[in-house]
Parts: sequence; structure tokens; C-alpha cells
Amino acid sequence: MITLLSAVPRAHALTLTGYTVSGTVDSTLCTNNGGSWDPTSSSCTIPMGIAWEVASSTTLTIPAGVSITGPAIGRINNLGTIDISGAWNVQSSEFDSEGTLTIESSGALLTQYELNIFGSLSNSGFLENSCGALDNRGTFSNSGTFINEGSPSGCYPGFRNFGALTNTGTIDNNYNLENSGTIENYGTISNTGNVAAGDSFINECGGQLVGLWTSPWLLGSITQVACSLVPEFPVAALGPLIITALLFPALLVMRRSFSTPD
Repeated sequence: MITLLSAVPRAHALTLTGYTVSGTVDSTLCTNNGGSWDPTSSSCTIPMGIAWEVASSTTLTIPAGVSITGPAIGRINNLGTIDISGAWNVQSSEFDSEGTLTIESSGALLTQYELNIFGSLSNSGFLENSCGALDNRGTFSNSGTFINEGSPSGCYPGFRNFGALTNTGTIDNNYNLENSGTIENYGTISNTGNVAAGDSFINECGGQLVGLWTSPWLLGSITQVACSLVPEFPVAALGPLIITALLFPALLVMRRSFSTPD
């Protein structure tokens, strides 16, 4: 156990009690690291003033059927790997991830204050930034559902991409989406908020942009990649064509040799 001084949220000076955690979240891991366990719902509640750190080369796993709530005011620092198949409602805590953060297809992560991605984030489940700040300075791969929502007053900035985002799933932007890095969309992005496209926002062939994509909701421009009009034949389909081309001259010779003279 480590005691450290922090300011989370920044408006409140708070002394945090820190724990280095790894393994699979269950009643033992929860209670040994400052949390309280509810066996009825298989849930771990982390109270205010707790900090969890996942060290490099270690993994924290939230299995399917297990949920974590909190810390209400605290900190999460990931230097290793966090794998979420269950659910985690981080609430009003700063969440820094320099390692690998994975949300599996059955998993869900809800942040309401700050989520800072310096490493990699992969979401094939459900991710929601609710009135908070989600900053991607690493790589963000979304094949699931990502919801970015907030209100003009009383919320943090929204989603800011300084790194690389590749979307093959669904993104619902109901607040602010600001791009200073690269966004490649192969899936669907729905917008009812504000989008600052930056210099490298690419809607690839097959990508769908739904909702409000003109001024004043869109600042800047989006590069639309046209779909190729040249048909692409599967390799297997070329076999009969190649065989026919090779046999055609031989068929002509055979036809001549069996022809009846005039």
C-alpha cells in the first residue's frame, strides 16, 4: 500500500491511498485493495481516495459478470494491461493508460472525468465518455460502440484525438469531437454535436457519416475515399479463365484436324 498526494479532481486536494493491483477481479482482490465486495451482484466498489496502479508486464482482468464502480474521486494508472470483459464505471477519477487497455465484446467502460490514452485502446464492446475528457495520444481501435456525450456547460472537453483512431464499429458523437491526429472511418460515425476535423479525417470506402456534417457543426473538411469501380475477381475465379486461355489454341488445332475437306 502506498500513500500519495494528488489532486483528483483538480479542484480538490486529496491524499490518495495507492495499491498496485494485478490478477482477476474477485472478492479477494477487491477487498485487499481498498474496495468493498457485494457477492449478490459480483461487484466491487472502490471508495473515494483510492488509487489503483497496474504495473508494467502485469495484467488486471475484469471478467464477464463482474463490475467495478469507482473510485468516486481517485486515480487509475495503467502501465501494463487492463482487460475488461465485465463492466467498469470509473466515475470522477483520472484514468491514465500508458499500456494496453482492451474492452472485449462483452465488456463496458464508462468514464465521467478523464481518460488519457498514451498507449493503445481497443474497444470491441461498449465505451462511453459521459461529460468527461477522453484524450487519445496513442492508438485507438474501435470495432464496438463508442458514445461521446456531454452538454455545453458543466462538462469537460469531450473526445480529443491527438493520435490515431481507426473505426470499424459505431461512434455516436453528441458533444465535442476534436481531431489533431488521424481518423480513419470504415464504420459509422453519427454526429449531433460538434466536430473539428483537423488535417487528417478520412472517410474510407464504405464508411458512413450520419447526422450533422455541415457548418456550423463541422469545422474543417473530411477526405472522402471513392470506392474503386474496377471489379476484383477472386483468385479462385481466375482459374477457369486461365485454363480456357491456355487450351483455346489447342482446341482450334483439333477442330481443323477433324474437319472434312471440301
